[in-house]
Amino acid sequence: MRWGLPPPAHSPHRNEPPRHNIWFRQIWPDERELCDPEARCLIVLDSFALPDGPAGARTRTYFGYDDRPIFAWAGIWRDDGEESGFAGFNVEAGPPHTHRTMPAIVQPSDYATWLTIDIASAHQLARTICADPSLYSVASDQPWSTNRST
Repeated sequence: MRWGLPPPAHSPHRNEPPRHNIWFRQIWPDERELCDPEARCLIVLDSFALPDGPAGARTRTYFGYDDRPIFAWAGIWRDDGEESGFAGFNVEAGPPHTHRTMPAIVQPSDYATWLTIDIASAHQLARTICADPSLYSVASDQPWSTNRST
C-alpha cells in the first residue's frame, strides 16, 4: 500500500500519476465503489504541511494539534490486484486558517462513523469537517516542493 490512489485498472487514465488529495466530486459517480464503507480508511498523522506564499517562493506551513500527538484524515483506498494505494479527502478550509482547502480531519468521536455510514452521510460528514480553531499552524522557511521525495 502506498501514498497515492492509482486510477482504476479499467480506466483509460491508468498510466496517469496517482491522486493524493481527493474531492467527492472527483469520484462520484464514475468511481462509486470508492464511496462504499469498505473503501474508506483513516490516515493517521502527527502533522501535515501546506504551501504558503507567492508562486515560485512558496514555503511550508505545518499544522497539527498540541493536545493530540496523532489525529486522523478521512481517506479512501484501492487494491485492484495490480496496484494499491490511498488518498485523503479535501474540504474547504474554515476560519481561522487562510488556506483555500484543508485535509478533512475526522474527530476521534467520528472515527467509527466515517468508516461505516452510507455515502450521503459520509459526504455530509466530510463537508462539515472544517479547520478546527485548536489546529495550530507554524510557518517555516522550508521551500515547498512539488517533488514528493522532499
